[in-house]
Amino acid sequence: MTIRRTLFACALAAPLLLSACGKQQGNAKIPPNLEVTGAREALVAILPLEQSIPSLVRPSALLALYVNLLLAEGLTPPVHAAMDGIDAQIKLHALPTQENVDDLYGLLEEFGAVLHVNVTDLLNRSDDRAKTLDAYRIGLGNITERSSRRAADIKEQVGNLKKTQGEQKRDVTRINKEITSAVKAKDFSTAQDKQQELTVAQTAWTTTELTVKEMTFLHKTFAELIAIAEQRVAALEQNREVLIAGLRVVDVPGVEDLGVLESKTKRRGGRATPFGGL
Repeated sequence: MTIRRTLFACALAAPLLLSACGKQQGNAKIPPNLEVTGAREALVAILPLEQSIPSLVRPSALLALYVNLLLAEGLTPPVHAAMDGIDAQIKLHALPTQENVDDLYGLLEEFGAVLHVNVTDLLNRSDDRAKTLDAYRIGLGNITERSSRRAADIKEQVGNLKKTQGEQKRDVTRINKEITSAVKAKDFSTAQDKQQELTVAQTAWTTTELTVKEMTFLHKTFAELIAIAEQRVAALEQNREVLIAGLRVVDVPGVEDLGVLESKTKRRGGRATPFGGL
């Protein structure tokens, strides 16, 4: 469309430009101060003409895109940002699944196993003490980083669960008041319906309360292991040369020194947790 408009403008301007720039007849000399205004007047004349032809300006490119979308998907572009945001909020405020909780216990078990390593014995069994120490240091740093991220997620989740727990508690209190009012009014049918509603609300509240306790326990345990890992990393760095030389170092802390996991033994669903196996 831009080419058509340009050609149209050139067609209108050409006669005016030719008339203004043509040679004068005879031997008449051109005055030195002659002012030529033909080109400027041509442009002034063309601009109103362009503005008076709106039908030439069509959004052909955008129109083609919309037509293709309409034919292919019914004019519904595949935008998922809003739905992804809603799903993320639902997962953030929902109760953790059994699989997620088991993964947390599994990570704790792995973390505890790394911290249980006897560094001196590990190096004594190695042909390259420096390489083995560096590999252990990297592995300890990696699992500490993973655990730190999970601990941060648990902390945020506990905060959201506590909000949900508060709302559920208010629902239980409200339903109890409604049952009391219905009984006083001898509306036993309403009282019976509210009793069933109360059972559901109390179950949800109790489930959330137990989940909050378990997740709080997991967060606390992760925090304790992370603190031990940081102490161990610092000790390894301070005693690196001594350890490589084969001398014994007694200030390399681990879970066996503080007894963190051993004191956390509990049972989940009739089976021992990873805390009982370390």
